[in-house]
Formats: sequence, structure tokens, C-alpha cells
Amino acid sequence: MITAPASPSEYPDRDLDCELAIEPYFNELMNFAELTGRNSSIIAISMLRHCSVGHLPPQADLDSAIHEAFSTLELVALASGWQRAEILAALAGLCRRYLRRKPGTPVDHATGSTARQPKL
Repeated sequence: MITAPASPSEYPDRDLDCELAIEPYFNELMNFAELTGRNSSIIAISMLRHCSVGHLPPQADLDSAIHEAFSTLELVALASGWQRAEILAALAGLCRRYLRRKPGTPVDHATGSTARQPKL
């Protein structure tokens, strides 16, 4: 289950909350991609390119299992109360951080975290 926004209206750090809400599912999908022999960097690049302009990649850019998984993530996030633009921005941010990792450094499986820390 993806955590719902703290409020249905705009609030400070709503974008960060969206990112944190979908991050575990993003990490799970990227780990699945790696474990099944897919090139997760290419997936992240395609996701970043398309999310940055307002849509998920077409199925032609991703294999059907990965495309379906990201489409499902988007639908569940929408049902949880997030807006499409927030979801796509969060996915783009997660992809940027994923691509900045050093090659061979796995996502932190203990915390599932690749997201930036909240501003204090």
C-alpha cells in the first residue's frame, strides 16, 4: 500500500512525501529488474526521460513486465490520493538518484532508501 498524502490540499514537502511513499516500490521494481537480468540503468534512463516530460515510457521502451509494474505503481499512487504530476516528478527524482549511485552499489535493502533526506 502506498501511503496517502498528509492532506488532500497542497502543503510544504508534499513532493518529498510522494517520493518517500513510492520509493519502496520503485526500489523493489529496480531490484527485480536487476535480479532478472534487465539493464536497470537503461530502465531508469527511459523512466527519467519520459517522466520529465509528463508521462510514463511507452511499452515499446520497456519490456511488458516492467511497463506493467510501473503502470500499476502509478495507478495505486493515484488511488492513494497523489496527483499524476507528483508521481511522475517523484519517479524522475528517484531515477536521477538511482543513476548517480556508484556502479555495483545496491539499493539499501535494510531501509529501501535512495531518497534525499527531509530538510530540517
